[in-house]
Amino acid sequence: MKNNWSVRELKRQTNSMLFERVGLSKDKQGVLKLAEEGQLIFDASA
Repeated sequence: MKNNWSVRELKRQTNSMLFERVGLSKDKQGVLKLAEEGQLIFDASA
């Protein structure tokens, strides 16, 4: 797995336990994609 994360992004990923979630997941690419996109918030009135 090779990523060009900044120190800030690496700390954020570490704090969100990304490494453990990827290691435990059967869908590693899916977990990485979700981590890259972040949490999407939709406007309920739209």
